[in-house]
Amino acid sequence: MKDFNRFSSEIMCLSLPPITSIIDMDSHIASDSPLNDHWDVQQMMVMTAMKRHSTDTRVEAKRASNWWTNGLLSAMKDQSLVVLKDDLITIIEDKYPKSRHHLLVIPNKNSGMDSVDDLTASDVQLIDHMTLKGKQISQQFDGSVEFRFGFHRIPSLKPLHLHVISQDFDSKYLKTKKHYNSFTTKFFIDSKSNVHLF
Repeated sequence: MKDFNRFSSEIMCLSLPPITSIIDMDSHIASDSPLNDHWDVQQMMVMTAMKRHSTDTRVEAKRASNWWTNGLLSAMKDQSLVVLKDDLITIIEDKYPKSRHHLLVIPNKNSGMDSVDDLTASDVQLIDHMTLKGKQISQQFDGSVEFRFGFHRIPSLKPLHLHVISQDFDSKYLKTKKHYNSFTTKFFIDSKSNVHLF
């Protein structure tokens, strides 16, 4: 609505005649009339305003997409979400948990590390540390609760993060079949399997 109001204001500032007048002007102005130049300028101003509005909308959409994709970087700084932090990793509560217990283990040094495809043999120790810390955190809950520890094959968020998720899938945020499948199919890779990917 904000964009629409801004766009409407830009159009109103052009002082265009009523639409009926525009139609009449367009069909009755002589080709050599000075009004033609005035009309062309107004048309150009309208088109410029529309183009600027379209560009602004695309830029804002891209900015929102980048914010969402890189949202974990902000979440790592939110002390209300941080559960544990050491030299190598930060563990946070998932803001939109897909189970009763859903945490994310994120490397502190994560530049260029967006998915399992970016891992190399030199990252094995980091993955082991992430998994170990995730398992330690899970032990704070009821011992009867079953957990899985793993990565999405094609994550929607950056950087790389390990899911520590209970297997009840009882959450108001588990809204679609896609959400459920992302944790129960081959799309979800157990952390213990990652050594075979390098």
